[in-house]
Amino acid sequence: MKYVALILKSARRSKRRTILTIVSVALAVFLFASLRAVLDGFNAAADASSSTRIITLRSTSMIFNMPTSHADTIRSVAGVRDLAWANWFGGIYKDPNNFFANIAIDAESYLRLYPEIRLPDDQRRAFLEDRTGCILGEGLAKRFKFKVGDTFVLKPGIPYYGTQDYNFTVRGIYTSDGAAVDNQTMFFHWKYADERGTVHGQVGWYVSLIADPEQEARIATAIDQKFANSPFETKTDTEKAFQTSFVKMFGNLNLLLGSIALAVVITTLFVAGNTMAMSVRERTTELSVGHDLRIGRRRRGLDVGGRGCDRRGACTARDQPEHPVRRRLHPGAEHERPEHDHRIRSEWRHRHRGGADPRDHGLTAEDCRCLEEGGVIAVNSGRAGGVWV
Repeated sequence: MKYVALILKSARRSKRRTILTIVSVALAVFLFASLRAVLDGFNAAADASSSTRIITLRSTSMIFNMPTSHADTIRSVAGVRDLAWANWFGGIYKDPNNFFANIAIDAESYLRLYPEIRLPDDQRRAFLEDRTGCILGEGLAKRFKFKVGDTFVLKPGIPYYGTQDYNFTVRGIYTSDGAAVDNQTMFFHWKYADERGTVHGQVGWYVSLIADPEQEARIATAIDQKFANSPFETKTDTEKAFQTSFVKMFGNLNLLLGSIALAVVITTLFVAGNTMAMSVRERTTELSVGHDLRIGRRRRGLDVGGRGCDRRGACTARDQPEHPVRRRLHPGAEHERPEHDHRIRSEWRHRHRGGADPRDHGLTAEDCRCLEEGGVIAVNSGRAGGVWV
């Protein structure tokens, strides 16, 4: 605590530099934290995925569909307890900038496989009974100010869903009980999209509920073998891999955001290093005086690191621009002076043998008498600092 006043005084020495340093470091920390938050947000759904759900897609790409006849074949695989399916609809609400996920689902089975979707019983019944009904996540409803009973229109975003608008009625607003399902998604009936599309009986992906997570690899292989060498070959993987595939659509975010975060950290180090270098460069005189007064290396380092003045008397000319600063150590006085008389006197007599006049450095008559008696004076006149003996 004894160095607090020193550090505070030092920070006020160059207020502009202090403020700019604080702002630059704070901005760097904010950017680093924001980038990590974005990356963690993208990975949250994958990290919270269930180990008892596996996803079956077309082996070529998830943008290609599969026939609904695959459902019975997947149910017949040993270890599969339940099954649901879904399609990406890609609808547009008023403007393409109003993007949100809208997915057509087999309602009963999908809600059964995803208990994370919390929906009041009356809203669940209303949704299941209404062919044009939909449910919205709590965050999505707040974003567009939807409430139960509202109607709105989506334009189909994928050609095989036709060209006519789809009318929907909000039958429920759900809350998410886990990161595997976000609260920014709209779910509606798969049958509604299928009957109005140009191609019928098509499914985007199947979700299978398995009895034993340890058998996931065996069950996935068994499902894919059922459709091997068929026009609709499949690829079955964990729900975590499925969620990660959506993140990969944006590119290698781990590398991109990680590189930016690394650049921010390196920039912060350069800013701190530049500030330290400027402090050291400004305190060459103080370091010299401190060395000659036998002030410890650690103490001098704290003075430079805190960018301040030594309370023993080694002050900067910028702090006291009009008057030179002196500290007299008279012979016999009770001061911190271990070995001062012998070492400092011999060193500085050798250095100043050229005959320099102490009065040229702003010393008073009293200072000169102190010197004649064998005392020690620390001086910093704003031009040059030193110790006269």
